[in-house]
Amino acid sequence: MPWGSDALQSRQPVPGPDFPRVHGGWQIGRISQEHGILTWIGPKEEEVPLAVGDKVRVWPNHSCVAGAAFDWYLVVDSRDKGREDEVADVWPRWRGW
Repeated sequence: MPWGSDALQSRQPVPGPDFPRVHGGWQIGRISQEHGILTWIGPKEEEVPLAVGDKVRVWPNHSCVAGAAFDWYLVVDSRDKGREDEVADVWPRWRGW
């Protein structure tokens, strides 16, 4: 099911301050440097099947895994109603320790 479909978006809402505690659905159950294992959280009969080619949205909970894949961070302000996806700033990734 493509990410843009209404059915998928209504079942997987944009996370708020209580995320992920109040949201069921597919979540990353285990993770390694290069891959993660998805697990279903919620009633088995409500499980949304995934197929090759489906798009999923992932909210990383650790910046090292997310940041290593990108040279820039596109900053948005989800509090700005109607403009939640508008880029407010661009931050270059700093490399090195």
